[in-house]
Amino acid sequence: MSDERISAREAEELAVCFAADARDLFGYACVLARRDRALADDLVQAAFEAAGRAWPGLRCLADDQRRGWLRATLANVAVSGFRREAAFRDRLARIAADASEADWVQRVGVAVALTGTRPRPSPDDLHQPRSLASALV
Repeated sequence: MSDERISAREAEELAVCFAADARDLFGYACVLARRDRALADDLVQAAFEAAGRAWPGLRCLADDQRRGWLRATLANVAVSGFRREAAFRDRLARIAADASEADWVQRVGVAVALTGTRPRPSPDDLHQPRSLASALV
C-alpha cells in the first residue's frame, strides 16, 4: 500500500463519489455477502479504499464507468475473501484429520506398550485412512 496521499480536491471528489454510489454498492455487496451486513460494509470499504489508491485514473472516467469499476473491484475483493475462507476451511479440516490420525496412532502405541497387543479399533476409528490402518496391522 502506498503512503502517498491524495490531494484535498481529490478527497472531496472521492467523497462525492462515495455519497453518490455507496448505497447501491452496499446493496450489491449484501447480495454477494448473502445478507451479511458487516461483511457488506467491509466490502464497500475495501472497494472505496482501492478507489482512493486508483483515484487519479478513476476521476477521469464517466460516472457509469466508475460505478462499473467499483462494482468489479468489490466483486474481486469478495471472491478473494471467499477463496481465502475456503482454503482456510480446507486447511482446518486437514489439521483436524491429521490430529485425529495422530491421536489414534498414539492410542495404538500406548496400548501396544502396555499390553503387547494392538487394540481393536472402535467405530470412531473406522473413518481413519486405509493406509494408516493397514500400516498398523
